[in-house]
Amino acid sequence: MRFVRWFLLAALVTSASPVALADSSSSTLTRQLATGDDFRVRVKAALELGKTHDPSARVPLEKALDDPSAPVRAAAAAALRVLGDDRAIPALKRHLRDRNDSVRAQVRATIDTLEQKAERRAEQPRYLVKLGRFSIAEEKHRPVLPT
Repeated sequence: MRFVRWFLLAALVTSASPVALADSSSSTLTRQLATGDDFRVRVKAALELGKTHDPSARVPLEKALDDPSAPVRAAAAAALRVLGDDRAIPALKRHLRDRNDSVRAQVRATIDTLEQKAERRAEQPRYLVKLGRFSIAEEKHRPVLPT
């Protein structure tokens, strides 16, 4: 009987933990990331913010790179990677010398990913030029530009 009580109590505590109560809206996640008392709430908020792909999530995630908890800093760096905004690279570079090995590794991986993404975007063509002759039908419907 005692085991059943402990099991029910453990199930209740686990289901009501701060991590399980996290909301998924960007403003709520941002607030949880900035003010959450439990580091697990801040970790979950950071990871969920990255998944939103909301450009406004970049700044709160950059601020979370200064969190006192190493798991939160690592989660913020991972979330910036998922967010995919290469404007976060300067903030990430400022944290390359973090005191925690895991955070440094995540920051490096995120910087590499974002720099590769920026390079690919720079290599993509911006304009498509079509060479060839117009047909008479296209010429008839072509707007006349003033000279």
